[in-house]
Amino acid sequence: MRSTRSLIPLLVLLLSGCPPELGNTPPADDDDDTGVDDDDTGVIPEAGWPANGSFEELEADGRPAAWAILDGNEGGVIEIDGELASDGSNSLRWTIDGEDGWEYWVSSDPMSLGSGPHLLRLDHRVDALGFVELWVLLESEETGEAIEFYPDTAASADTWTPVELEVDLSVGGEWALTIDVIKFTGAPLTFWLDDVSLVRL
Repeated sequence: MRSTRSLIPLLVLLLSGCPPELGNTPPADDDDDTGVDDDDTGVIPEAGWPANGSFEELEADGRPAAWAILDGNEGGVIEIDGELASDGSNSLRWTIDGEDGWEYWVSSDPMSLGSGPHLLRLDHRVDALGFVELWVLLESEETGEAIEFYPDTAASADTWTPVELEVDLSVGGEWALTIDVIKFTGAPLTFWLDDVSLVRL
């Protein structure tokens, strides 16, 4: 039977010169790649913003949870579409029959974001081309700073089209996201939105 004393030099060698995963593992970092400490009570990693970005969670009245809908102009309505989605079961659908220039928008609940570069992504779809403008706004709840984009809309009708926007936030804190659809025709128009996400780069 081998003496345990003969193993001591080997153990010393392993523990002093082995790779980190075998003996010198550094302390775990509480921060994930989003830059947000998951151990802080009430803090959601930035990869989860905006909340309910795929519109799968609904309120009792059928409206999407964590989003405010402003569709008060005549001839337009924003509602859940449970039959057409880029991913999952639902998308958010604008049905606009109103006059030229009407706009209808949605705003997310405030998001707790860190400063620095982020990537905003969304999928959208239209049933007619050339008659709609998309306005995307990020606004700081603390400073009032507003960052806005007017991305190109879909080049093909009835096809899901991704939009990716890089944004550099000057300050951390609470930010709200607004997505506005402006119609420039008297003809009816349908617009769909799905899979909205904002992640830290």
